[in-house]
Amino acid sequence: MTPSRIYRGVLKRLAGLGGMTLVNTADNPDPLARKCRIWNERGINLMFDVGANIGQFGWTIRHAGYSGRIVSFEPLPGPFVHLQRNARESKDWEAHNIALGAVPGRAVLHETSNSESSSFLPLLDRHLQAEPSVTPVGDVEVAVETLATVWDRRWKPGDRAFLKVDAQGFENQILEGAAPVLDRIQGIQLELSLFEPLYEGEIVFGPMVQRMRERGFVLHFLESGFTDRSTGELLQVDALFLRVKS
Repeated sequence: MTPSRIYRGVLKRLAGLGGMTLVNTADNPDPLARKCRIWNERGINLMFDVGANIGQFGWTIRHAGYSGRIVSFEPLPGPFVHLQRNARESKDWEAHNIALGAVPGRAVLHETSNSESSSFLPLLDRHLQAEPSVTPVGDVEVAVETLATVWDRRWKPGDRAFLKVDAQGFENQILEGAAPVLDRIQGIQLELSLFEPLYEGEIVFGPMVQRMRERGFVLHFLESGFTDRSTGELLQVDALFLRVKS
């Protein structure tokens, strides 16, 4: 079965979950173009980029035309060097060598050979089966803040904020740390495993959709993500949630 057919089948299965809005992408199948339209419609001028790695998200949206502020967080020292260099080449982009979580302090991050798969949560066998080249390389103790504790130093009256989280299964802890300021966030993008966890203790797609509804956000659309190269099975998606307009 082709990946595209698998993806259509996944969408049909997801549509059977209650309380969800899936938007037809036939009018504009390019996910980045659709995100830019949403950001423009919502007047987004402040991006919180959590799990920035070397700055791929910030670089992409800059070159897509986003001109507002970007605040990126990356705890690993190696990728942060590249993130900081990328941020310096762009106006209104700041980079911070910290992680975000549920509580401030310090925590052990499990670093992997490709850095993008590094997480506070241990890798599960399903992830290793899908990408055998990704292997654990060691543990790194890093500083952790919450979005709520850094918020007041970044947000200004009149700002309209969007939160992107790519934290390899640690998304819910970051959202818990953001609880006091979630009502000031217009939209959130999360990388989520679909039906089977890839990290120990992560919350997969269905339960997270329900938690997001309880937090005041509804699913707007999905973007295909990590796929098992040997089978074509879609394992993760980027899910974009928007705050329910009152």
